[in-house]
Amino acid sequence: MNAAITNSRKFVPGILRAAAILLALSTAVVVRPARGQTPLPCGVPAAKTLAPGAVDTYRFTAPPGAKVLIQGVAVSPATFHGLRMRVTNASGAEIDDTCSGITQFNGGPGEFALQVSQCDGAGGGLYTVTMNVVSDGAGNCARPLSCGGTPDGTGFAIPGEVDSFAISM
Repeated sequence: MNAAITNSRKFVPGILRAAAILLALSTAVVVRPARGQTPLPCGVPAAKTLAPGAVDTYRFTAPPGAKVLIQGVAVSPATFHGLRMRVTNASGAEIDDTCSGITQFNGGPGEFALQVSQCDGAGGGLYTVTMNVVSDGAGNCARPLSCGGTPDGTGFAIPGEVDSFAISM
């Protein structure tokens, strides 16, 4: 009987250790938003200040087949020499990496990421990015504009903002 008790004492701590490892592994695979990631809703401009050498990351969704257009503007160009925008899909595959200030691609399943940084890696400053779905159908966030109508009085709330309008004919 003593041998059985001694063996069970060795066995129980082993089970507890294995359970602790499994618990640690199971919590390690839980997907949590990373710090510093900002939601980027359709049609809502995001204005931020980019520190020298920093990368800002945004997350957004776009329905499969939707045409997505992201525009970025360096609002303080005296210290900001080009806005770099890198877009990846839900699996992390790169869709675009550009310093042109504009990127267009097709939506798809899951969450996309937009990384904003400097093209030349130096300086910093204020910038604005806006994501719009520009195709008809699901996900389009353009404001309606009647035929013959004008966006007079709409104005821009922040420097570098881009507005999107849908015209029905």
